[in-house]
Amino acid sequence: MLTCYSALLYLLGVFKLEKTVSPAHAKKMTQLTPTTRLSWLLEQQEFKAIHSVTNRLLEKYAEFLEKTDRPKDELIAAFNENSSEWMEGSYTFGDLMFEALSTLGEQNRFYRLIVV
Repeated sequence: MLTCYSALLYLLGVFKLEKTVSPAHAKKMTQLTPTTRLSWLLEQQEFKAIHSVTNRLLEKYAEFLEKTDRPKDELIAAFNENSSEWMEGSYTFGDLMFEALSTLGEQNRFYRLIVV
């Protein structure tokens, strides 16, 4: 989820700053990791409105990596034991991503093109 949606956030940010997204912008985006894309958003003062939610996305992603960094059998057992909690965490992450996208995309034609 982070790979795709961090790409959209990055490209929305580029559009907001440059009023266009060129093939060069898209190529640069593909060379960045998902967390680097989010970190880039945090470096832009113009996007201060999403800094808090972007930080929370990075925190939730770090929590996800910690939970899932274990042998497969252990991971399956942990998921079976905590599936409700883990599902709730995925909904929270999705809600945060939606908030970031809709806030950054507000009054942004590129956002409309992505959605419709």
